[in-house]
Amino acid sequence: MARRVAAAQIAHETNVFSSVPTDFNAFLASGLHIGREAITSGLDTNSEFGGFIEGAIAQGFDLLPIMAVWATPSGMVTADAIERLSALLVAGLREQMLEAPLDGVLLALHGAMVTEIDDDGEGYLLQIVRETVGPGVPIVATLDLHANISPRMVALADVLIGYDTYPHVDMAERGEEACAVMARLLSGELLPTPALRRPPLLPTSQRMTTGRMPMRSLMEQAHSMEEDPRVVNVTIAGGFPPSDTADAGFGVVVTTHDDPGLAGE
Repeated sequence: MARRVAAAQIAHETNVFSSVPTDFNAFLASGLHIGREAITSGLDTNSEFGGFIEGAIAQGFDLLPIMAVWATPSGMVTADAIERLSALLVAGLREQMLEAPLDGVLLALHGAMVTEIDDDGEGYLLQIVRETVGPGVPIVATLDLHANISPRMVALADVLIGYDTYPHVDMAERGEEACAVMARLLSGELLPTPALRRPPLLPTSQRMTTGRMPMRSLMEQAHSMEEDPRVVNVTIAGGFPPSDTADAGFGVVVTTHDDPGLAGE
């Protein structure tokens, strides 16, 4: 029987210095796709959801689309917006769980969302998903290269997988990678042991392009590290200083298989 894997996207890059709040209508303007509409909108696109679709086919998953939505980068996400979006997410997960247990959850997040009710928007979303599906269901989430990665995010997800490119061209590839990692989790061959390191850096986005130094050399080193079979993923996130939270800034997450010492080196 095919593994039942839910998939959802809620994404926003928040600049708290913007005077334009990001309300529910801002998300509607970019398109709110519920259920099968998320498949239709994501099919054959270079997006995380497009990668989830192709990856699910490759891994033999029964992909259960919950929702897909994003909003143009702007000001803080209002309490009403995040509460309505998270309610849709929880309702969709619970509906699928009524039919049969979920085997896993794939999430396409940004990593720099700030909301009126929680500065760590992605930590908030991961927390409500974890509370909904329980501790035994693996969660794999993709992140933008400009993510501000918090310890809370690392603790709540089984694996975090960030973009390798800026300008961003590898969204679908990272979605497919998330499916491949999920397959290893579900087969029992992977026991993820992540480690987060956050050097005191607030680089500007203009200096994060991965085709030139210094980010190019960092990405090359990450890919070299991933050639070690013990290493599951190395995510280098430049961060997004305009989010202006305690977690804003540069972050590196190394995820290994059952080797916390190696991850933390």
